[in-house]
Amino acid sequence: VIEADIYDKDKIIGAIWDFSESHAEDTSVLILSDDMALTEEIDAKALTFLIYVNELIQKKIAENKNFKPESIDVIVEVLNPKNYDVVRSYSVNNVVISNRYISKMITQIGEREAIYDFYNDILTYDTQDAEEYDSKEMYIKKANEFFEEIPPKCTAFDLIRGVFAAGADNNKSLLLGYIRNETEKVMFVGNQHNIEVELKEDDKLIIFSNH
Repeated sequence: VIEADIYDKDKIIGAIWDFSESHAEDTSVLILSDDMALTEEIDAKALTFLIYVNELIQKKIAENKNFKPESIDVIVEVLNPKNYDVVRSYSVNNVVISNRYISKMITQIGEREAIYDFYNDILTYDTQDAEEYDSKEMYIKKANEFFEEIPPKCTAFDLIRGVFAAGADNNKSLLLGYIRNETEKVMFVGNQHNIEVELKEDDKLIIFSNH
């Protein structure tokens, strides 16, 4: 066991090298991400350590042509699923996406049991051969295709409830917000009575619905 900062590259690589050299059997290297890191720095340390281990493996290959890279089994934990492909690009087969987000869901469900049905629904997908669309997912739909006639200016409160009431009993749609000019995203959060909405035909609606 050594105490080292992320910048102590030689010390870290040296410790792993010495360990692998002193054990005839295969070696496993487990790289954990820092769940206390700032959002913009999530997985940064894990990816840095992965680079260190990769350099060690390449050095062993250069010094010993008979060295088998698979003898060092690298397991990497990432918090951001977007970094999954980055890790796999280093020929790492064992990538664990942390249950950090699942833990947050469980915490919310513990505080408000009714949320369970929402998460259960949004994480369930209908199969292609399903006779009916039972589960709901997030969809982006053009306003002029979703509405037969664009609604007049109103509050988000009235629009959300109007859309919900207009849906069939087996296909209720929940309007969460809209996107304008491809980049301007408006979500209906906070006091919906204070949010004025004037939709245009080319706006895109963010909808939680069956299909």
